[in-house]
Amino acid sequence: MKKLLALLLALTMVLSLAACGNTAPAQDAQQPADSGAEDAAAETTGDDPYADLGDFTMVVGHAQPEGNPRTTSMEKFAEDVAAATNGHVTVQVYANGQLGTEKEMLEQVVAGTIQGMRGGQFDFSPRLLMFTLPFLTQTRAQVTALLQSDLAKSVCAEAEAETGTVIINLCDAGGYRQFSNSKHPIKTPEDLKGLKMRTNGMKTIDLTFQAMGATTTSIPYSDLYMGLKTNVADGQENPWVNAHVR
Repeated sequence: MKKLLALLLALTMVLSLAACGNTAPAQDAQQPADSGAEDAAAETTGDDPYADLGDFTMVVGHAQPEGNPRTTSMEKFAEDVAAATNGHVTVQVYANGQLGTEKEMLEQVVAGTIQGMRGGQFDFSPRLLMFTLPFLTQTRAQVTALLQSDLAKSVCAEAEAETGTVIINLCDAGGYRQFSNSKHPIKTPEDLKGLKMRTNGMKTIDLTFQAMGATTTSIPYSDLYMGLKTNVADGQENPWVNAHVR
């Protein structure tokens, strides 16, 4: 189970093992079958086809806070996995960066310390950065088409080979990203000049801001609120779903 490093692989292995466990050996044609034992086995299998697997706990982390759609989706995933495996697989979801930054969580997945994370794999697989280039799409439909394209599948396969993890799917992190700051409204690219903007350390975002005249500072998502409150950064960029507007 050492290579059980991502959510999809873990669930697939559980279901595959269950299918193997339900395959009964052929009866000797000269020996009568023990109908009572067969009935008992069939009853056990019917009640719980995963009983022979024992129990397994999957630890999954991400950086978004409680109440965020990402947390809600992961909680639903945990419910679905428990239902699909008759409770033999328990998914423990750690939100709000409890297990570390996205980079640290990915390192833990690669090492096998935890079984999954939701977030970027750019530190380990920089080719994925091509999907973060600015002005690459104009609509959400175009985003979906791009992230489900053969190109995306090819890059994911490369990343899986490099890290030993399984990328279940590429998706956008809550929609197009928005700017906010404590100095003045941002209506044109020129309004970014002189601002110190927080970024997540993604090179494409850093270079985009710098091209528009801003400076950047990398702050983990879990530390963003305090970074803005203490003026480490003037502003930040994130999808609306990650921001609380007052």
